[in-house]
Amino acid sequence: MKPTYQQFPSVPEALGATVKYLHLREEDGYLPGVDELRVSVDDRTRDIVLNNSNNPTGALMDDALLREIVAVAPERGAWIHHDEAYRKLEHEPGATSPSIVDLHGKGVSSGSMSKSRSLAGLRTGWVAGPPEVIERCLEVRDCTTISCGVLDEVPATVASSASTPSSSAASRSCAATWRSSTSGSGANRGSTTCGRAPAPRR
Repeated sequence: MKPTYQQFPSVPEALGATVKYLHLREEDGYLPGVDELRVSVDDRTRDIVLNNSNNPTGALMDDALLREIVAVAPERGAWIHHDEAYRKLEHEPGATSPSIVDLHGKGVSSGSMSKSRSLAGLRTGWVAGPPEVIERCLEVRDCTTISCGVLDEVPATVASSASTPSSSAASRSCAATWRSSTSGSGANRGSTTCGRAPAPRR
């Protein structure tokens, strides 16, 4: 999508990937068109990247639109990466859309403690998705992160555990994965990522 958070297109492009943009228009409320997305996605598409609520426009895809978009991915066997940094900051009660990991077997969601939990100083985030993706994230993290403050991880875990009772699998799995990953050797592993049981294929 464009506009979006700049790293989402820039990092794949820097790694050699071909990035297609789905342009968001003011007349459409900066919401993606499902038909236009379906035309853009082909057999070479590996990942559909969503940003909801959109950064920088603030446009919010509701439950129905998100599910329509999710329905496009299995047609091409594509993954969906859903940036959920601003999820649960909706102005209207009940407007929170589902996490992508609850909708798509090849869905990966990521988020940050800095937005909805107002803990920007922790510099900590999370990833939720199928186990093989989480393992790969841990491998990359080991090669790209020099150190992560263990003291930062503790309040981040507490904040994740203190989510509302209706929190999704993405939120619930963070605390469980952190506890299991720090119970053995390598206490830092898993501190900024979290996993879940595989979702059924749809």
